[in-house]
Amino acid sequence: LLAAPLTAQTGGTGTITGRVFDATTKVSLNAAEVSVGDARTTTARDGTFTLRGVPAGAQEIRASYLGYEAQAITVEVTAGAAATADIALGGE
Repeated sequence: LLAAPLTAQTGGTGTITGRVFDATTKVSLNAAEVSVGDARTTTARDGTFTLRGVPAGAQEIRASYLGYEAQAITVEVTAGAAATADIALGGE
């Protein structure tokens, strides 16, 4: 009898894609940090990011950038699918 990997037992994983931008000017923020649990990435020049292998279910995604107040939002991740999370950051 073989044991299935934990991710398969709990519903699999999905992907979160999105953009981090200035709440006032709507300008994209290059190199903003985006995280879900232990998974971290930084945004590209156009403010976009992709986090793969995120557990399915409600996940809190955090974004931060120097000089801005960090923000957290909840995103519903579906196994095998991509969820979208656009995050506006305001000044500190």
